[in-house]
Amino acid sequence: MSQQVSAVETLFLHERGDSYRVVALQDGSRVFHGTLDTKETSAGPRPGRFRRKAGSNEEPRDPEEFVELARGATRIRISQQTSKAGRQELQDLLDGYQLSAKTVRTCRFCANDGEYAPITDETAIKTDREHICPDCAREELERELAYKGQFTGQAQERLEDLLLEVQDLDRIIDLLSGELDPDLTKFDTISATVDDIDPVQTADLGLDPELQSMIESRFDELLPVQSVSVRNGLFDGDDQLVVSATATGKTLIGELAGVNRALNGEGTMLFLVPLVALANQKHEDFRDRYGDLGLDVTIRVGASRINDDGTRFDPGADVIVGTYEGIDHALRTGKDLGDIGTVVIDEIHTLKEPERGHRPRRSRLAAEILLRGA
Repeated sequence: MSQQVSAVETLFLHERGDSYRVVALQDGSRVFHGTLDTKETSAGPRPGRFRRKAGSNEEPRDPEEFVELARGATRIRISQQTSKAGRQELQDLLDGYQLSAKTVRTCRFCANDGEYAPITDETAIKTDREHICPDCAREELERELAYKGQFTGQAQERLEDLLLEVQDLDRIIDLLSGELDPDLTKFDTISATVDDIDPVQTADLGLDPELQSMIESRFDELLPVQSVSVRNGLFDGDDQLVVSATATGKTLIGELAGVNRALNGEGTMLFLVPLVALANQKHEDFRDRYGDLGLDVTIRVGASRINDDGTRFDPGADVIVGTYEGIDHALRTGKDLGDIGTVVIDEIHTLKEPERGHRPRRSRLAAEILLRGA
């Protein structure tokens, strides 16, 4: 074995099947990758078959070269994932040459690929009852994203940030299935009581002129939760998750943002509700309320392109009202939903209800909206 390879900083040993991975590193780079089989002798375990890996091929080497490599290593490390019996066998083998080794916690994915990647409590990412390194966790997440499809770069970056923050890959992957996890999907909390809020005057909203006139004719001032939402970026394009008691004006918040953007040519408003009856009601309300402003309103509640009243779904409409299942089906079947500018999910907590079935709970739409902050 060459002097360059025999003098190494770290010799890493990892059990893989009936053999051991042998990885030698110098200056942080791998300079040797091979496999070792041991044999039992009267003096204890000794190197049996030793092979150097070269791509998909293996080159037989003299077992004594393993001893030379071990003696030339500054330190020898054995993976914690190696079985207790395997660790003992390796230690007994090294003891026969008056060499010692330390067991370290490493990424099993890397170790199986012939890489040495120590992990600590600060860097380990939990997955499927074990821990892996951040790089492998990112690769696993990217594979899941590629399989699911239709995730934006912004959503992927947010997922990777969350991954490093919570150090739990399975928990992040659950988000891709539309699972609600408030600790992960909540971006911010705005605390306020009714007494603390100075209502926003509708005259100060600065909406599209026709919408502004309509709102001023209906209200002089906004309700408390609406005022809080406006003051915290409702018309600045900020994502919001609005939680408030029934009949406090949550729905109008979504309407104001979506309709104003639609009137300003900033994309269609997609308004999602949990029930067909509620979708029909909202479709009728929106058509009556905003039709005079020149907005086209359509509805999508199931697989059919023809709605109950005989109208045909129009992907080019300014406002789309749909049920979770209707929009979920449209996404999964590649239907055109036009240029979506605003998404409003009414009663979003119902997405987690078991009786809704697996599809809407695993909807790519739900996951995307949650990752973008609802």
